[in-house]
Amino acid sequence: MDIFHWVAVVLSTMLGLGIARILSGFAIAFKSRRQVALDWLPLVVAAIVLGEILQFWWALAELAPRASWTLADFTFLVGLAMVLFLAAALIVPTDTPITEPAAAFEQDGRWALLLLAAYHLLAILANAWFWGIALTSPFNAMIGAAALFSAIAALARRRTVQAGAVLCYCAIAVASVLELSPLRY
Repeated sequence: MDIFHWVAVVLSTMLGLGIARILSGFAIAFKSRRQVALDWLPLVVAAIVLGEILQFWWALAELAPRASWTLADFTFLVGLAMVLFLAAALIVPTDTPITEPAAAFEQDGRWALLLLAAYHLLAILANAWFWGIALTSPFNAMIGAAALFSAIAALARRRTVQAGAVLCYCAIAVASVLELSPLRY
């Protein structure tokens, strides 16, 4: 087994745990729909986190031919996976029953949006580090816009601003995945 496969096992474990958290949260939301009015905003953000995890996992395939790996390379990728896992854990709490989804989002879920902003800023650096993409490329500008709208949504106090920023972020996230991810390897 080459070194990439060892790296991929660690990252896949972390990313898989993030997906499990999100899917568990969706199941909890579905089961509690009769007792609690669902809040669409955290569900949309959870779907975005799920998409970001899947896109990151998919992009890792491009690193398979990399000839050598350093501890810094490994640590950087683990850091990206950790940020995504934490976003998944905060946006869909699976350890406590949610009686007021909007209040839970305001208390803990908004931190997932800040983690997504941090993830995108780190992704810009990762694009330069691993893929040789210029920091000022249009590709990285799109990712920077995603980070900006995610941060706006996290820091906004008015629900309408949060919702608008999340919808803009969602559109950018979907467009960037469609534009930047190869359809097959």
